[in-house]
Amino acid sequence: MQINLKALKVAALFVSSDETRYYLKGVCVESRPDGFVFTATNGHYLTMCRHDYLDGQVMQSWAPFIIPISLIERVKLSRHCDVADLDLNGDAISINYMGATYTENRVDGSFPDARRVVPASVSGEVAQFNPAYIALFGKAKALIKGSKGENLITIAHNGGSPALVDFVPPDADFQGFGVLMPYRAAECLTAPPAWANVIGTSVAQAA
Repeated sequence: MQINLKALKVAALFVSSDETRYYLKGVCVESRPDGFVFTATNGHYLTMCRHDYLDGQVMQSWAPFIIPISLIERVKLSRHCDVADLDLNGDAISINYMGATYTENRVDGSFPDARRVVPASVSGEVAQFNPAYIALFGKAKALIKGSKGENLITIAHNGGSPALVDFVPPDADFQGFGVLMPYRAAECLTAPPAWANVIGTSVAQAA
């Protein structure tokens, strides 16, 4: 089956590095009636990417399986081609790309039901996020665009609940979104410190 390798590579950016959660050290692949879905998470952030079946292919009767991150990293994405062949034979996963074949066994584990943490809607209540995680979504957008320029993302805030991240451009060859967990800051500045000698009216005074 042909897949969009760039979509798989984007999802792979969000794979966990926690050795104790080995079932998160890969990308979960779902073969659905309308195409492939790739999901990866580390518990703090999550991404899901999907694309239609390519060149008139039809759904494979594959149960969801996990491609190990070690296999995905071995396949180096070329800017000249985004399409690779994916094959599953028992526990062996093979990716054929640019004339080379890479094979490893699937991750022996069950991927969690990621959709349980995806919010159906967001409240808009402002939240705080780990800047390293935000930067990771920017890195993913740069990979999609093939550019290291201005790769802005949009976060739909959701208070203390998971937020939605829009980082896949509408002109990409696949679709996707992210989920980002907020962190609870012990305290936040509500006004600049006195030593800043700020001139102006505070929000509270203006109200």
